[in-house]
Amino acid sequence: MKNRLYLSSLLILLMFSPLVFAIPPYLGVATGENLSFNNPSCLQAAKKVLKNDGFQKVVQYQQSTSIFAAYQNEEPYHYKALVKCLAGSSVIVVVVVANVAINARKKAELLLQKIQHSTLNKRAKIIKNALKEVAESVTPPKKEPLAEEVEKNGDKQTSTAEQYTMFTIVKCLDRAELSLRNSGFYKDFDFDDDSIYATNENGFKGLIRCVNSESLVTFKVKGDNASTRDKLLNQLQKNF
Repeated sequence: MKNRLYLSSLLILLMFSPLVFAIPPYLGVATGENLSFNNPSCLQAAKKVLKNDGFQKVVQYQQSTSIFAAYQNEEPYHYKALVKCLAGSSVIVVVVVANVAINARKKAELLLQKIQHSTLNKRAKIIKNALKEVAESVTPPKKEPLAEEVEKNGDKQTSTAEQYTMFTIVKCLDRAELSLRNSGFYKDFDFDDDSIYATNENGFKGLIRCVNSESLVTFKVKGDNASTRDKLLNQLQKNF
């Protein structure tokens, strides 16, 4: 709570200070939610993204959850950046300093998206490796993957709904995970490149797919009871 209040105060100060808009350098601020990271994974992703983006000086002070970085060239503010990881609040903050105001904002938003995407990909890789180890050590009865089971064409036990979204693929998948959990889908939780799916305690299966190229989100629920299935489908949409 203290982190959120501090962050809100800092952003308000940055946004409404006349110095921000008066003369260079300019500040660009981007904040985003990420429900799947911890501070070490966030900091590791931030360092990698900053280095790949051309920042030569990337510094993290001991025990700090902040990363400082800068370009090394003749221009004094092309660019400087700060990344703050607040895992306790599920928030990532990126602040960029540049000589051109629009460049500062765009760079902050771009770095944030790359860090979010990197932490999500890392989490997916960890889960897939863990599942692979389990599969190699135990040979369970062969069964159809949950995602394919839910998405059978012409299945009368599956209810489907769609809606448009302006979210990025990373933000969409974050919202999908939150929606499934808040709607009671906790078991067999897994995801792939564009979908997240799980089962609830009554055996109903839910799936949310983010079709970023079409700005579309698809919701699906599979189960025996049509009335319960439709209620769960509405709940997924409501919680998204």
